Amino acid sequence: MTPFEINPTPDAIHLRLNGEVINELACALHAALVAALAAPARPLLVDVAPLTRIDAAALQVMMAAARAAPRAQLSAASPVWTAALLRHGITDPYAQP
Repeated sequence: MTPFEINPTPDAIHLRLNGEVINELACALHAALVAALAAPARPLLVDVAPLTRIDAAALQVMMAAARAAPRAQLSAASPVWTAALLRHGITDPYAQP
């Protein structure tokens, strides 16, 4: 299983974070998201359910993606995601109003 999977469809861009998404992967995650978001505007749907660890660098990439993508939202949450946001004092940018 790769640490992240991006699956663009005609209706949305699906991103799944798997296992540990840490500093060493932040650059690759950023590059993949930039390429995926360069296509015509589609919502970004993020599945963090299988996430076991995320560090500040990867979290920063995810915050930037939330700002860049229209209608970004979580399709599946996780306690690891919630704990990382709390640890860094961040309000979930993927939460729906």
